[in-house]
Amino acid sequence: VSGTQSIEIISLKDTRRPVRRIELKWFNVDNIHWSGDQLLTAGVMEDEPACGGTRKQIQDAHGNMNCHRGWVVSQLDPKAMNWKILAYGEPNPAFGGIATGLVIGNTLWISSFQMDRAAYRTLPDTPPQLSATATAACSAFMGLNYVCGMKRPEDFLQIGNSKYMVFGGSAPGGGVGLIDTSARTYRQFDLGQTRPDLKLYPDCPAIPDTKVLNAHGIALRPTRTAGLYTLYTVTHAPFESIQVFALDARAGEPALTWTGCA
Repeated sequence: VSGTQSIEIISLKDTRRPVRRIELKWFNVDNIHWSGDQLLTAGVMEDEPACGGTRKQIQDAHGNMNCHRGWVVSQLDPKAMNWKILAYGEPNPAFGGIATGLVIGNTLWISSFQMDRAAYRTLPDTPPQLSATATAACSAFMGLNYVCGMKRPEDFLQIGNSKYMVFGGSAPGGGVGLIDTSARTYRQFDLGQTRPDLKLYPDCPAIPDTKVLNAHGIALRPTRTAGLYTLYTVTHAPFESIQVFALDARAGEPALTWTGCA
């Protein structure tokens, strides 16, 4: 349950109540994704002394809700109903709002709903004790390295078993982009590439204004054609919707084409 300290497992046969629950107690769960054979979740500390307490305490005191909290990426076992810490970090002036964790090779990638960057670090690793001097640059800081320039890359997913991750930018105009995890670079997809599917989406003949279009949570579904996927984005601007794209990774670097919305 996003924003709480629990994960609920619900049977599709009866969605009225959860069949199992994992209690994580001391950090707020955000996104949950399979990463290879690992089920991972990530989030920020619930009670963070550096911010003055819990998020509810800060909200009630009309404090800074964007204060950077410590963070956790954990591995879940939905059968045994337990979890273990994969990585964690103290409050970091250069990186906050942790939302997603993915492992590609021996590298952990971490998304953010606040920042202009995604972070990565090698596993296994112990975060070095570095100076707490704040920095807005894109250099390594407090045990994390960064790929910078994105607009709040809140969620991302690995494309098949490739080196690429697709991400959604949750800030206005954040759109959809691609991270090359080997080169440690990113690029924005050209959302002007469209092929409307009016049979599936008759009420959505054209892509919304790409200057403000954002992408919060995302989902990637393989099609029957190897290397071809359907990408769904939870979009809040310019209006509440699910935007739908065809993602083609058959010819090396993936390409994206908008097909509709619901």
